Amino acid sequence: ARTAAAACSAVVTRAAAEQRTAAEAVLAERADKAQARAWAAEADAAASAIEVRRLEAALSEALQRAEAAEGRAAAAEERAAASAERAAAEAEAGGAGGGPGAPPRHDPRR
Repeated sequence: ARTAAAACSAVVTRAAAEQRTAAEAVLAERADKAQARAWAAEADAAASAIEVRRLEAALSEALQRAEAAEGRAAAAEERAAASAERAAAEAEAGGAGGGPGAPPRHDPRR
């Protein structure tokens, strides 16, 4: 009976060891899969961060171009206003006797 009990105990011990080994293998496989998912998530996060930085740079560049265009438009507007003032002054001076037969006026641009 003792021998049978010892043999039975050995079988149970061996079965438990095999079951533990199998469980460890399953856990190791799950851990590997979890690690692979974590690495993939890190790679996705890094790619997203790179894309965000690229978009921020593009936005900054677009804002700089818009500001430059705004400055050019303001300068053009100022030139147009000055030109309109000169044209009005010339028209006023021309209407006060400066016609085709009048002596040439002094041009401040010369």
